[in-house]
Amino acid sequence: MRFALMLLAVASVLFGADPGRPKVRAVTAFINIDSKNYEAEIQKTMQFLNGARDAYLAAGWEVETVRIVTQPFAKYVGGMKRDEAIAFFKKLDALSAKLKYSGNIGTAMVGDADDASQLGMLATVLATTHLNASLNVAGEDGVHWRAIREAAKVIKATADRSPHGGGNFNFAVTAMVKPYGPFYPGAYHLGTGQTFAVGLEGANVVGDVFAKYHEPREAEKQLAAALSKHLPSSSRNPSFGGTSYWVKGPAKLDADELAPAAQAKGVLINPGRVCFGGANGPRNYLRLAFSSIDEKKIEPGIKLLSELIKNPS
Repeated sequence: MRFALMLLAVASVLFGADPGRPKVRAVTAFINIDSKNYEAEIQKTMQFLNGARDAYLAAGWEVETVRIVTQPFAKYVGGMKRDEAIAFFKKLDALSAKLKYSGNIGTAMVGDADDASQLGMLATVLATTHLNASLNVAGEDGVHWRAIREAAKVIKATADRSPHGGGNFNFAVTAMVKPYGPFYPGAYHLGTGQTFAVGLEGANVVGDVFAKYHEPREAEKQLAAALSKHLPSSSRNPSFGGTSYWVKGPAKLDADELAPAAQAKGVLINPGRVCFGGANGPRNYLRLAFSSIDEKKIEPGIKLLSELIKNPS
């Protein structure tokens, strides 16, 4: 991650002068460990994280935390007895306190058929350490009903084993969350590690936007007008949802194919298929966010989408 640190230092200098910049909530590293050599791997990772934090601080950014997420914990304690695994996690927790990072042992279940035999032990770990973990209950294959029941058991057991149920503050039940997100407790990864992500706390940025526009309905009106002009067949009855528009496109539209084509032209959309239950949701829905878009760019963006839908390459 040494080259990445050089890029991070350059980026922090380039953007550090902006008085409206957000706070760096977390610099999160994703690594793989084993039960024998974990300390050396974490020490090495902390060298990178401390360097990343120093680069941001030197450029005038505020940095709240550094974090380390391992692969799913069952991968490295699966062969241990229950007491051995709990003792290992207490050592991992002590190391996080010593090196001053926030630890996460990954997700307990990704698919609905995953082994749930370690979940009773996980509740004890959550109740007796400061380590974070999560459990996934839905993905593009639909709702994981068994995982939901197992998650409820973990929450109940953790509440029973920790003062005032406080251990559950370090546990997340997640749905449709992608790997490598920097925010806790739902951060996880399933790959080879050696990756990091930066999480920004942007409430001040949102405040600046609303200070300028005052009323999000103004941006909504801009988007509605552009949709009606350029995509009349797609936006006859669009629905407003917070700071985004939910759009039903022509029946033949595949928003999953439209998304990369639009991105290549500088327009970002969210395909709507993942918002439907099951693996075979309709593909002609999409979501358009507008709260942070310059109103002068809304109509040109919609016009470009219209052209891509009418003339797909």
